[in-house]
Amino acid sequence: MQDFTRPVRTAIIKALKADPFFTALVPKAQVYPATVPATPPWPFSRFASMIVTPFRASSLDSSSFRITLQAFTKGITTNNVLMMPAEDHVIDIGSALKDALDGSTLVLTTGDKLRLTWVQTLPTIDGDEAGAWMTSVIFNGEVAG
Repeated sequence: MQDFTRPVRTAIIKALKADPFFTALVPKAQVYPATVPATPPWPFSRFASMIVTPFRASSLDSSSFRITLQAFTKGITTNNVLMMPAEDHVIDIGSALKDALDGSTLVLTTGDKLRLTWVQTLPTIDGDEAGAWMTSVIFNGEVAG
């Protein structure tokens, strides 16, 4: 049975970097895999986690996934004036994340197809950074080989 973990992560990051609405809010260079630089520029996103479950009962090379993506923001500031607070900006970013991937079918590097369905979004205060907010956007995914 094939492990699709890395191809799934790669396809999702590639899709986010290619989405013009998402990258209008989070620049391509600030879309990370799980590991983020020590002092990343804001806003940024990361591939937070993935639970992989194989379909062992089938004769197919298949798996289901629960994928969590996260994005972080301190809001939008222009000339030291807060134009949009972080709690509003994070909702826009979460919505763009959802719109970029919900209902999509991504082709993996293996040639297999990943189907994604949005499950939920949770915007919350980022406890690690004063004034910052984060959102977790969760998807179900399925690869049927």
